[in-house]
Amino acid sequence: MTAAELAVDRRDHVARYARGALQVADVLGVIPTPLEEVGAALKLATPQELFDLGDVPPDLARRLKRLFGKVKGAFAVRERVIYLDAEQQPPQRRFVHGHEIGHDALPWHTEAYYGEDCRTLDPDTRDELEAEANAFSADLLFNIDAFTDRAHSFRAGLAPALELAETFGTSRHAAIRRYVDDSPRPVALLVLGRYLVSHEGQPALAVLRSIESASFRDRYGPVDCCFPGKLQIAQCSIAADAHHALRGIARTPIITGDTTAESSRGKIHLDYEVYSNKYFCFVLLVPHRRIAAGTPVRVLWN
Repeated sequence: MTAAELAVDRRDHVARYARGALQVADVLGVIPTPLEEVGAALKLATPQELFDLGDVPPDLARRLKRLFGKVKGAFAVRERVIYLDAEQQPPQRRFVHGHEIGHDALPWHTEAYYGEDCRTLDPDTRDELEAEANAFSADLLFNIDAFTDRAHSFRAGLAPALELAETFGTSRHAAIRRYVDDSPRPVALLVLGRYLVSHEGQPALAVLRSIESASFRDRYGPVDCCFPGKLQIAQCSIAADAHHALRGIARTPIITGDTTAESSRGKIHLDYEVYSNKYFCFVLLVPHRRIAAGTPVRVLWN
């Protein structure tokens, strides 16, 4: 389960606690969110390096030794100490830091982990707790609505999300997902894998994940109903452009185009933008529109 798959009421519930943590630390609206100040306001100790096991509680140290290289963060509930893998890239480290703060700030998490641990918790319960901690971290990093308010003050497109990722100290992947998840406009996202697969004997790219904003879903239905699970490069302009982006031979970092798809509500004409981070390809889909007079336009990004 991912943060995006949480029920709306659960996401809203988690967001209230994230807002409260930002307010207690007096950093609501401070960008990028100073996570150390949030942790200090919640009376958490300064984060420690994960695999420096000298001061780690013995039981946690035993588990970490078995998970070396697989775990990016941990929270010692009784000691109120967060441990982070120092080898992570800064955006990933910040996300993991926020995730572990979430395990403390969401009161039902500490209650669950006092009585259980990752080995004995029911798998469904563990997945939900992890999804909630992910949602909490995203709300901290994107400072509740600050990212969305800025990103959607321009015409719909990938450039604002990519630019703001650096401003907010997040990965571009996370910024693009947030852009779509919280969009007040009808937009959708396809995440394509970088390796070629075969579909009906032809080279194709697999759709690994798809999400849409609430307004897109209300108007057109789920975006995964609009496209097959594999997009043939020879037959689909989105796949052809994505293949160019993944190979690094595109002339611009964002490729634009348009396509027609059959949604659950009928045929839909879509504009698209394609961007690759070399690991995945992100395809933003927007119902074809004319630019309204006076709307700021952001189309270039480097």
